[in-house]
Amino acid sequence: MGHTVTGRGRPRLADAKTLAARALSVLDLHGYRDCTMSDVAAEVGLSIRTLHRYFPTKADIVWGPVDTSFATLRRRLDETPIDVPLQVALRDGITASFADHDEDELTTRMRMRLIGRTPELHSHGSEPFVRWRQAITDFVATRTGSEPTALLAVVAGAAVQATTMSALTWWATHGAADDPVGVVCEALDALEVGFTASFAR
Repeated sequence: MGHTVTGRGRPRLADAKTLAARALSVLDLHGYRDCTMSDVAAEVGLSIRTLHRYFPTKADIVWGPVDTSFATLRRRLDETPIDVPLQVALRDGITASFADHDEDELTTRMRMRLIGRTPELHSHGSEPFVRWRQAITDFVATRTGSEPTALLAVVAGAAVQATTMSALTWWATHGAADDPVGVVCEALDALEVGFTASFAR
């Protein structure tokens, strides 16, 4: 990639979050595909070996706390009172899980921009996406008394995931001043009529 590196030497990092923000800024500026782990290490002033201690792969830089949020999402969904309508429970559970991640808005925007514009990070078979989708699908199946492999549970899981991801990507790329929770709520609310009609049969 050939970027100029200044100020080499191990940086004074407060924690892994600080390093993640710096590494994300490199990927966001130069492009996920065009940056190697060596490029990122050079830009942030670390050896490749030290960078790998924090992030085993380049994808780990981007997914970061998102990749560890699925248990939190399941818990938030499971905590939703049983009398809350399905679509409301999904919306509230998903948006409540956002609050469990202590990350500044700028870093979150970079993270979501990178995921949204990098096909290999958000492909249908990407492991984080599979786990995210399965958490939603399992919840829908439980609430509707069906199997996780049932058609409507699978379709609902995919639709909710795609809607949430699209809303977050829009928020991250359009410079929207809106809170991401509000953007995701608006998008998920747009699905409510279809889900209500389908699951009421």
